[in-house]
Amino acid sequence: MKHFLLIAISILLVFDIFPQRNVSGVVFDDFGEPMIGIQIIEVGTRNGAISNFDGEFNITTSKDITSLRFDFLGMLSQTVEITQDTILNIALEQDTVLLNSILLEQNTRWRSINVGIDYDFANSLFGLSFNNGYHQRGLAWCGCMIPRRHFLYKVNAQTNFESDYSFGASLMWNRSNSRFLNRLLWHTTPSIGFQQYNLPSQDFFLRDISLSSFVYTRLPIDFTLKVSNQTLNDFNNWGGAVGLQRRFRYSSFYFGLIGHYGASVGYYFDYLTYSAFLRGQIGWSSFSYQLTYDRINNHNFFNIGLTYWLSWRRR
Repeated sequence: MKHFLLIAISILLVFDIFPQRNVSGVVFDDFGEPMIGIQIIEVGTRNGAISNFDGEFNITTSKDITSLRFDFLGMLSQTVEITQDTILNIALEQDTVLLNSILLEQNTRWRSINVGIDYDFANSLFGLSFNNGYHQRGLAWCGCMIPRRHFLYKVNAQTNFESDYSFGASLMWNRSNSRFLNRLLWHTTPSIGFQQYNLPSQDFFLRDISLSSFVYTRLPIDFTLKVSNQTLNDFNNWGGAVGLQRRFRYSSFYFGLIGHYGASVGYYFDYLTYSAFLRGQIGWSSFSYQLTYDRINNHNFFNIGLTYWLSWRRR
């Protein structure tokens, strides 16, 4: 009995002398994307943890009242005081001074471009595209593979090497929101676009001039808004489309996938449009894939494509 009491008292003394707190949560960047590899350090100790692929972390402190510091290269460090067991949602902001110096160095010494090939199974069209991160935005791990630029562009063309062809271009303003909008937990990227299809073998002509925007939230679901003027054969209408997209992530020690999928519906008075897509990064590589389906009035488009991120050092 005495031994039992001594053991119980010893355990109580240990817990009283070395009180601990359990802290868990998720770390986001200023685009609302979960951040992998964030260092979480208990200030004044060697105790720490690192956020996983989904931005999640868990740490047990060595003190009853302590502070945790969140660090990542290119982001402003953030320190949080801990007085009890808690769950945290941490939003790290960009270190604009450091990032601007890195971006200047990168733009001075390096150049990069995304080169893509695709095939439209519904219309037998082969395609080629170039962009500087337009579709790959938000797909690359930690944003490391896609430089942060103010403007993102995309140009594309398709042909069946006979009479049918299509071409288009888009320009996106990859803007940073004001602090007010960041508090509302979204990030907007407006863009203008032009796309034309000329398929005489199928008696189909379309010209689309659009103004659209992606609305990224800190939730898994984002939004797309579009207003455009379309010339479809004998029709010329103003209309718009609304869509939703959802991000997904999967990781293991050897392989990972990151991407998003979504769908939208458009109304142009004389007809409707439908669209669905799936885009993602392939493993830890420089390749990304995309599958898109579009239905405009009664005409279908089904594209599958592969894109490679190419970079070279400027002389």
